[in-house]
Amino acid sequence: MSEYGIRLSRELTDGGMKWPEFAALLGGIGPDSALGRVIAIRSESDPERLKQFTPAQRKIRDEWIMKQLDETKKRSERGVAPGTDVEKALREIQNIFASM
Repeated sequence: MSEYGIRLSRELTDGGMKWPEFAALLGGIGPDSALGRVIAIRSESDPERLKQFTPAQRKIRDEWIMKQLDETKKRSERGVAPGTDVEKALREIQNIFASM
């Protein structure tokens, strides 16, 4: 909302925006936005930077990791194999977040 004046999640779910446009706008979200800061916390992998995380930042990252593990387990239980459209879309989103 702070970047574009619209709620991207609503635009996509209401059918008003196609995936490529959504992905482009999502990729343009700045690192100083609330989402950008959360993404930076979730995707941080530098051990030295992780040591400097506050308890709140650790909680955000730990919850994200646990959610990813849970989703992987659920997909495996449903028989969703790596390389499927669901997996491809998830990787695209993760790559967008990681590049921010």
